[in-house]
Amino acid sequence: MAILALAEVIVAASEIKVPSLLPDLLDQFGLDLTAGGLIIAATGFTAVLLALPSGPIDRKLGPRMTGLLALAFISGGAILGASAGIFWLLLVSRVIEGIGGALIRVTVPGIVARWFPKERHGLAMGIVILATPFGGMMTFLLVPLIAATTSGWRGGWWAVAVFSFAALIIWALFLRLPSETDDSAETVQGVSDTTPSDAGGLRAALCNPNVWHVSLAMLCFMTVALCVVNFYPTFLNHEQGIPLIHANQLTAISAVVMIPGGLLCGLLTDRVGFRKVMVGGFVLLALVIMTIFQVEGEATIVLLVLFGIIGSAVPVACMVALPAVMGKPERVAMGMAVLTMISSVGYIVQPLLFGFLVETTDWVTAAYFITPICLVGVVFTALIGSSKTL
Repeated sequence: MAILALAEVIVAASEIKVPSLLPDLLDQFGLDLTAGGLIIAATGFTAVLLALPSGPIDRKLGPRMTGLLALAFISGGAILGASAGIFWLLLVSRVIEGIGGALIRVTVPGIVARWFPKERHGLAMGIVILATPFGGMMTFLLVPLIAATTSGWRGGWWAVAVFSFAALIIWALFLRLPSETDDSAETVQGVSDTTPSDAGGLRAALCNPNVWHVSLAMLCFMTVALCVVNFYPTFLNHEQGIPLIHANQLTAISAVVMIPGGLLCGLLTDRVGFRKVMVGGFVLLALVIMTIFQVEGEATIVLLVLFGIIGSAVPVACMVALPAVMGKPERVAMGMAVLTMISSVGYIVQPLLFGFLVETTDWVTAAYFITPICLVGVVFTALIGSSKTL
């Protein structure tokens, strides 16, 4: 579990280092917020393109090799980005990092589904997913400090490269799967020894309307929630004149709260079901986004705390819903491939759309334009059909 969490931390650091240093990147390359959003979105393009192939890759190579390959791409992409002297080379490096992120997102839930029985998926995924806000917290707090005391934003890129390579070594040496333990038959009850073909597993995922409903709900969540993750440090820096390091420290409050929030949402999902958690998460998210770009001082901290509490609700619930709608643990990787493909569109659309809206209107108006997507998310949540597996 700790190794899976470490991999999620690395993916979070790879992605969040850009928002944490976005004002510096805008100044260095002479960019506006729309172009800055493209740097953030670059990993999403790769995630969409590789989402479906990543499922068969995971099945063919196995979780250990898939994870090693993913961490190698993240480390290599960060090294290339740290060396980039022009904007387009920086974009290429982000695409390479995105390959690693796409592979990790597919393989980690599949490993969790192998290790834990269905009734414990909520808590298990809550523990793993809380690694993402922990990685975000550490990135918001440390990367701007590293950048300020080393070679600027490039220092942040080098730090991610080093840490991801260290995670690669740990993954290679210590990751164990149920099939490699003596008590695997007891650990993973009901998992068949036979594995369906990649084509069959992928077909089952693509033809399952519930997989699409879960995935589209996750897409709605990403499109709205990433307003804070991607742009709030820049908002605080540009609009309220808060120094970048302090702006990142404030934004990190939400990531700190997401850590216990992930556990709480996991337990709550096990208790009341994923649908109620998802609906509640969407309603509270809409309220936060409509107000967080209008407040200052203590109100900012209150809303960041609330955002941290609800920030894990929909992702945890979706990760619990997916194994349920897929039915068989060995097919979860294929379902995750579809979920990653669809939800990763949010990584592309959100920074480009919100950056454009801010440039053409203002921060508050942009937030009001994007918030109704939460209502669409509630609709897709309601469409997740009931069956014996749910």
